[in-house]
Amino acid sequence: MRRLFPGLVFLLFMLFLIMPHWQPVSALEIQGCQDIRSSGVYVLTGNIYGLQSGKDYCIGIFANEVILDGNGFSIEGLGIGQRAQGVRVMNAYNVTIRNLKISKYNYGIYLVDVAESKIVNNVISLNDNGIYLRGSHHNEITSNNITSNDVGIYLDSSSYNEISGNTISLNTVFGIRLGDSYINTIIGNTISLNNGDGIHLRDSGNNTIIGNTIESNDADGIHLDSSYYNEISSNTVSSNGEDGIELAGSSNNKVVGNTILLNQYGISIDSSSFNEISGNTISSNSVYGIRLSNSYKITIVNNTISLNTFDGIYLYSSHYNEISGNTISSNGDDGIELVASNKTIIVNNTISLNTFSGIYVRSSSGYNMIFNNILNNSINVVLEDAGRNYWNTTRVAERNIVGGNYLGGNYWGNPYGTGFSDTCKDGDSDGVCDSPFQIDENNADWLPLANPPTPTTGPGLEMILAMITVLGIIGVVATASLTRRKKT
Repeated sequence: MRRLFPGLVFLLFMLFLIMPHWQPVSALEIQGCQDIRSSGVYVLTGNIYGLQSGKDYCIGIFANEVILDGNGFSIEGLGIGQRAQGVRVMNAYNVTIRNLKISKYNYGIYLVDVAESKIVNNVISLNDNGIYLRGSHHNEITSNNITSNDVGIYLDSSSYNEISGNTISLNTVFGIRLGDSYINTIIGNTISLNNGDGIHLRDSGNNTIIGNTIESNDADGIHLDSSYYNEISSNTVSSNGEDGIELAGSSNNKVVGNTILLNQYGISIDSSSFNEISGNTISSNSVYGIRLSNSYKITIVNNTISLNTFDGIYLYSSHYNEISGNTISSNGDDGIELVASNKTIIVNNTISLNTFSGIYVRSSSGYNMIFNNILNNSINVVLEDAGRNYWNTTRVAERNIVGGNYLGGNYWGNPYGTGFSDTCKDGDSDGVCDSPFQIDENNADWLPLANPPTPTTGPGLEMILAMITVLGIIGVVATASLTRRKKT
């Protein structure tokens, strides 16, 4: 304690010298439209209207490290001026705009060349563009209510921004729009009831759209146009007027782990390539679960696709695609339909209980490789003007989809247990039927899968317990006999 006392005295002395010169940072009041050219905290004390005299904005921020706090008050523009802006921020960093209500401007909040700034907890409505960023990076747009604008949030040539936790609704064009923007994150927003697309990307790449609820928009839930290397994951996309997710002229995107319900098409892919569609639940859409048109090298893997009004998966003039590991069931027309589509691999899928057929191949579709699938529909395959397709691979010693020891063709069942594979003979118990399944004169499965043989099992639990009991009795008898001999 004695050692600490001199240090404590010195600290108190220094505080005594400093305190007369220390002043808390006080907020500066804003009572009308004005420019902010110095760092500090600025707070509205009432509602303000219109623009600065001779300028096309109300509040301009041209300094770093500024907090503009609306304190719950409004900035209202009355719809004046072609490029009129409620709040303009230019060439600045570490700016926070919070607790404002901004309406009736061409741009509610307008950022140009701004970095490391935050737009938080504002109500932004009835503007042409609610929030607009151009050439701005590393900013956060979070917890805002953005409604009834033309475009809710527009990122133009901007990167490394995060849009999170906002409610974005009733905008007349797009909820969120990205143009020529990269490496942004759109996470945890509710995007609904917009007249156009919920989220629209054009010429944009390496963005992440994750964990959003996107519902009841009049056009697409998420639309990518000429965009690439984006990831769309873990979103709920439902009840949109057109497609849940559409990729148009877009490549190398991932659509992973989404729940996509009650749209027109669940996922629609047009003139696109090298996209991955995996791990999604795609159900109860009014036309198709997944639709491909003029697309190639699309991977559709490990999805659950069910209860769509027409086809689970529909391919039109699309080639070199892969459909694997999916569960495709209870769709109103076909599980998979191929129209003028060639050289697609369809493997390891369970295709069951679809109303018209499991797989419908027509319009010269040919050279598709279809094997190691479970087909369990009343009609498993329909061919109409189809080319030659391949319904089995070579016989390979490898576990097949129904647990047999060899890969070959497909399992041809039906819901009544009387399908070809349900009843075929398998004399050598190799899990492959002894005879081929002839589909038509040009198509046959030469190695249809059979029910695998019931594995031989060891003694059951009851037998093992009985053996232990017998061995125990024998042990007791032997011990008693040995004891009598020793006494004798």
